[in-house]
Amino acid sequence: MRVVRLAWIFLLLLIVAVICYLVFAKTHDEKPRYDALICKKCLSARKWYDGEWFIVHAGQKYSTCEHEWVNEYYGVTVPMNTIVLVRKKELYGAFILRRGKNYQNKDFEWYYRTDGKGLFDPSDPAVKSGKSSGPVTFGQFFVFKSCYNPTKDSVHYPQTPEWPLPPPADELRLCVTNETSVLDIDATNAKWVYKASSVDPGVPGGVAIPEK
Repeated sequence: MRVVRLAWIFLLLLIVAVICYLVFAKTHDEKPRYDALICKKCLSARKWYDGEWFIVHAGQKYSTCEHEWVNEYYGVTVPMNTIVLVRKKELYGAFILRRGKNYQNKDFEWYYRTDGKGLFDPSDPAVKSGKSSGPVTFGQFFVFKSCYNPTKDSVHYPQTPEWPLPPPADELRLCVTNETSVLDIDATNAKWVYKASSVDPGVPGGVAIPEK
């Protein structure tokens, strides 16, 4: 009887050990859905590597922040028909994603001007505008994007959080808005903050970008 009892105890301990191992492995080693995340509160960045998270950029309030991690490490999701503002130094532009023949090759409208102003009324001779499809490129601007589905895409920042701050003065900067009409927007308004990466604090519209 004692031998049988010891055998049952050993078997029970073995089962408990296997369960603990599986729980630990699932918690620590299973790759998460996204392997790179941004805290939307403190603008810290982390990446998943070899079974654990590593902080690649600590925001100013990292140590006291109640982090809210989101999948915006490389870029920002943009719904169809909303305006994305772009900027290179004192050159401003805008584009709007539209539905195309297929969701992987969406059409887009683009606007830009080279005089430092931020109004995009197509009737203004200083405003260049047009319609294209495929890669978002117009004037001096090129924006890389990923195709999500028929209703939204993701536009990518030109730099990743590993790059040093501040970004170069002549780097492309993006600002995703909720606006839908270029007639109602002024790209030089300070409420629009232009960023070169997801951890970049950004530069408000109309504010000169300092040289390094």
